[in-house]
Amino acid sequence: MIEEKIIIVENLENPQRLDKYLKENVFKDVSRQEIVSLIKEGKILVNHQRIKPAKRLFGGETIQLIDFSVKREEKDIIFPLELIPKIVYENQDFLIVDKPSGLVVYPPNPKYQGPSLLSFLLDKYPFLKEIGEDKNRPAIVHRLDKETSGLMVIPKSNPAYFYFKNLFQERKIEKRYLVLVKGKIPQKEGTINFPIGWSKTQRLKKKAVLNSSQKGKSKEAETYFRVLTYYDGATLIEAIPKTGRTHQIRVHLAAIGFPVIGDKIYGGKKKDLKLKPPRLFLHAHQLKFRGPDNINYEFESPLPEDLKKILEELKKEE
Repeated sequence: MIEEKIIIVENLENPQRLDKYLKENVFKDVSRQEIVSLIKEGKILVNHQRIKPAKRLFGGETIQLIDFSVKREEKDIIFPLELIPKIVYENQDFLIVDKPSGLVVYPPNPKYQGPSLLSFLLDKYPFLKEIGEDKNRPAIVHRLDKETSGLMVIPKSNPAYFYFKNLFQERKIEKRYLVLVKGKIPQKEGTINFPIGWSKTQRLKKKAVLNSSQKGKSKEAETYFRVLTYYDGATLIEAIPKTGRTHQIRVHLAAIGFPVIGDKIYGGKKKDLKLKPPRLFLHAHQLKFRGPDNINYEFESPLPEDLKKILEELKKEE
């Protein structure tokens, strides 16, 4: 798949070679030789024209990166013990991974050099880099937010990749989440079906569209929930998203007035009870689907210790 990225060169105090500028400012973990090769192949343009690696930049130029999947220099990525994922299950078609909170699924940008689920998987299963349609996100068919913990399915072949991609598109994979929200939800169960679109006022934030006249570019979204336990000032629920929009559960629960405990984006200014939650209380605890081998699978992940402690503290206050 061809991708394109535009970079505007800031004003430079001194003219700088293109290849050196890219090495120092864009692709710090890519070899100079690889950058030079990309320039010579016409995958890096300046002002829409092919140029030489020694081209001098003065500032204000437009750099186009076309098909900018690059081979990064080999570097050891340090994984803190608490960020190491757990392989829950494996067969010839797929892996089930339990992702810890604090770990991104894949690098958010070319400069990112920290740990990710993808870097962990590629180190353990190098053949995964050939799977899928996106060179920057091989073998990834769905994702969890950085702060969200829980189960993910990782296909181990291209046929399995397209099989699971189709399952997600047709909503034939059931994902269940354990969620602690602020306040007492009065109804024991319910369905939230507000469309979700990008916020016009806050970058990288989604919003639920409550007024049909404001739908615009929003997408349909549906989340079913059922109450598991009531606490003083909080409710533990199980949430089942029927669609897979970014931040869907968080946006929907905030829209009905019960934001997720520990949510710094959608949680509002009101403090989370008397607690200081270590992170977002959102855990993908169950996955159900029919596999490529026509067998029904069901996987569960217990609540992580940091979230268990929050519930224990709430019980003490009752």
